[in-house]
Amino acid sequence: MSVSTVDNLVQRGILPKPIRVGGSVRWNWAQVDASLSASAAGPEADPFMQGISNVS
Repeated sequence: MSVSTVDNLVQRGILPKPIRVGGSVRWNWAQVDASLSASAAGPEADPFMQGISNVS
């Protein structure tokens, strides 16, 4: 996945916002894990899949 795709998904609220530490970008793993767990519940419960279906 490209950097611009990740940035777009963060802007749309599909992926959690990263935390900037110095010059590095980090994600809160608990938030990422929660997003991945939601995807296991099915596409209707997964904000990532909902966001993909809304791409124009």
